[in-house]
Order: sequence, then C-alpha cells, then structure tokens
Amino acid sequence: LRRLWIEGLDLELREQLLESARRYEQIAVAVPEESFTYWRIARNYWRHGESLAHEAKAERLRYFELSEDWAARGIRLDPDCAACMLWKFVAMGRQATTKGLMSAAGDVKEMEGLLRDGIELKPSDSDNPGNSTLGNLYYAGAVFYRVIPDWFWLKWFVGVRGDKERALEYIREAVELAPIRVDYRVELGAVLL
Repeated sequence: LRRLWIEGLDLELREQLLESARRYEQIAVAVPEESFTYWRIARNYWRHGESLAHEAKAERLRYFELSEDWAARGIRLDPDCAACMLWKFVAMGRQATTKGLMSAAGDVKEMEGLLRDGIELKPSDSDNPGNSTLGNLYYAGAVFYRVIPDWFWLKWFVGVRGDKERALEYIREAVELAPIRVDYRVELGAVLL
C-alpha cells in the first residue's frame, strides 16, 4: 500500500489526477475504513472535472458526480470527516453550476448542513500552511452565503437564504487562517463590495 500511496501522491502533484485517483481507489479497497483516502479521491475527481472545458458539460458532470459519491462514502464511513464534507459540498456546488443553479434548489439545505457540520468540527488537517480544510470550509461558506440571494421567501421555499454578514465572518476567518491565499482575499473584497 505504501507504494500505491507514494505513486498516488506523485501523480497528484504532476496533475495526473485520474491515475492518482485510481491508486487511491486501490488503497480504499484494501483499507476501506480510512476516510482520508476517500476525500483524496473525491478531490482528484473534482479537480479533473474542473480542468475540462466548460463546453464538455456531460464529462464535467460525470467527474463532479464521482467526486460527490466518494466524499459521501467517506462521510458514511466517518461522520466526522470534515474534509469529506468539504469535497461533497464542492462537488454538489459544481454540479449545480454545470447543470444550472435552479437544479440545486433541493440541495442547498444539505449543502448548508455540510458546511455547518464541517466548520463545527474545527478540523486541523492541512496540505500546507495555505491550504487547510477549515480555511477551505470557511471560504466555501463565504461564497455560498454571498451567492445565494438574501430573499426572505427563499428560506421559506428551500430552507436557506443568503447572508452577507455570515459570508463576511467566514471569509475573515479564512483569511486569518491563511493570509497568503489570494483567492481568500479576492473573496473578502467581493463580500465587502
């Protein structure tokens, strides 16, 4: 398994995301109780979907669905896997933007729950000083609450509405955790505007 893990990491670093995901899938078969592997697979499928041309909607959607599926498996295995919650949220969000935002109306309550639960866990894991699960959850939450309209009746219909104050709170937390992240600072500017 060590060889598969080293290969998976190396392939991931070289942006060979599908091959990396396949190595991690072999590990998941051999050690099915390790949720860490599941979110790595989900992240690789999401990143591959993101790398495809926007016109390739069906193919992009396929990889975002695979990402959601692997993240959901990780959550079923470990209900406290905040990284799995993050990647399921991100995959669901990308499916919505690929299919059309109205397609996500039934998912926004679950997406909000994934963010809330993931943030409440206060995960401490990170790939590097600028890339932590908690920072990414705060960032995702800021975008989520900024993008959703702040219409009172929306909460009545779908259970969630935009919240600019919460978006600002979340993005400030993200920037505090990783001040070197340019995307966090751009989002802070967007929320402030």
